[in-house]
Amino acid sequence: MLANIPAVRYGLENEDYVRHTVQQRNPHYVVRKTGLVVHPIEQYIAASPDGLIKSGEDYMIMEIKCLYNPEGHSLQELTKGMTFVLRTTMASFP
Repeated sequence: MLANIPAVRYGLENEDYVRHTVQQRNPHYVVRKTGLVVHPIEQYIAASPDGLIKSGEDYMIMEIKCLYNPEGHSLQELTKGMTFVLRTTMASFP
């Protein structure tokens, strides 16, 4: 079972925290856990997102990804030698 993989288990254990944090940081959002979401017209298309966000009359689906870092490395250490470009000029970059 996938839940036996440490990184998957970590993500599953933290989904409620992430949903709660998004709700707290965006009080105008209504954040809910959801199951299968079926396209209203093309009913053969479906997804199972981690959450549903309502903002006014708009709805968004939420897919949560939690960084699994058992060694406690910094973001700079984790990305050292990577072949992608990580923009580091934003104030929120650690």
